[in-house]
Amino acid sequence: MLITERAGEYMDAVCIHVGETKRDVVVRELTWHIEAQKAIYMKEGMNELAAENRAIDELEDPLITAEKFGLAARPPDRDWLGIVANVAIWAISGGVALVGLIFGIGVAWAMISAHPGDFVIAILIGLGITFCFSFLAFLFLSICKYASNMLFYRGIGEDHSHRKWKWRKKP
Repeated sequence: MLITERAGEYMDAVCIHVGETKRDVVVRELTWHIEAQKAIYMKEGMNELAAENRAIDELEDPLITAEKFGLAARPPDRDWLGIVANVAIWAISGGVALVGLIFGIGVAWAMISAHPGDFVIAILIGLGITFCFSFLAFLFLSICKYASNMLFYRGIGEDHSHRKWKWRKKP
């Protein structure tokens, strides 16, 4: 039987990543593992408290442990602000590309109307304007998507400081 509070805290930290529905499986497996390691250390001459603490110290980060159980398949934390920001980014980028297409067609049409003989040049200028606006839209989309991933989804430059439990092995 586990005697320290640290074992329960570690199991709670693993269950945060696994979910409450699989809690019994996780607690049973981790208890068995800690008890087995504790028995080995007690045979080496350690007292029960020191053996249990050492067995807990050897465990990995709770997230890694949950992944090893194969149960840490939670979707990423998403909030409404992040979803709205992404929709706005896509809408603005699409709008910029559409404005570029309309503006490019308009410039080409105006040049053809004014100088019918410069048809090829007018089309090339219209395509160039459309390309520039599309490039700006893509650039805007790329920068904003990178920023929104960092701000809302913690996908790039992932920082786990928001976690309740910070598990570290003792050196």
